[in-house]
Amino acid sequence: MQAWYYQAEHRTLAYAILKGVHGERKDIPAVRTYYISEGEAEFVINGNAQKAGAGSIIEIPAHASYNFRSLGDKSVKFFVDVGIQLDLDTIPST
Repeated sequence: MQAWYYQAEHRTLAYAILKGVHGERKDIPAVRTYYISEGEAEFVINGNAQKAGAGSIIEIPAHASYNFRSLGDKSVKFFVDVGIQLDLDTIPST
């Protein structure tokens, strides 16, 4: 995954490109809102799967566990409001 982050006063916003699997996140501390700008993805939120395509908005509730993956041969491109301010120094880079 490639991601570009923007730190706002109390939250982190990001634009990202993903091909493959995002990786499970458990018990997230705040609501996360994803806006899919291109491609298709499948989100699994607390065990419930839903597909999302360009123009979709997916809201992950606080304290939920979730994962998602791109569908098909193309990457999924999206914006995300993480809901809190992340410490960007702890995010691994490749």
